[in-house]
Amino acid sequence: MNVTLRIVPMGTVERGLLEAAALGATTAYELETSVEPGLAEPKYAFNPGRNQYNASSIVRKLGQNHRPTASDLVLAIGEIDLFDPDVDFVYGDGDGLLRAAVMGLDRIRVADDERLTKRVMALAVWAVGLALGLRDCEDARCSMAAPRIPDELERRNGVLCAQCRALLAKGGQL
Repeated sequence: MNVTLRIVPMGTVERGLLEAAALGATTAYELETSVEPGLAEPKYAFNPGRNQYNASSIVRKLGQNHRPTASDLVLAIGEIDLFDPDVDFVYGDGDGLLRAAVMGLDRIRVADDERLTKRVMALAVWAVGLALGLRDCEDARCSMAAPRIPDELERRNGVLCAQCRALLAKGGQL
């Protein structure tokens, strides 16, 4: 069974950033990827009091409405600031049961294109890992370690630790 990661922009996102996310995920997980037509900005998830978008609301909607087949994964990327009700902000979110993930570029944006590309690739590996059923890893060298600051993303190499590789293989979700 072929698994395709469908990458969808929310609103306007530079094509090069979508392709960087695809490359990161393809390299780490050996997935087929396709960049799909864009979705509208997720106004349904916007919280005006916070001036942010609820990441889990976006993931839920993606998982329910934007996967053509049960084996597909979907990753939405937007020039938005994401939050989780328990924390001030998140860079992304994902759900292994829904096989969906979201990334917000607002907090990782940097003027240097090379640095931004590295950040997008690393964040995509982490977010897609969540969509595959992995969780945040305690090993700071692992690509599944939750990113705390954007600069950490630039130092990642897209490699999972042995424990995360074993969990991914054991879960058989690919």
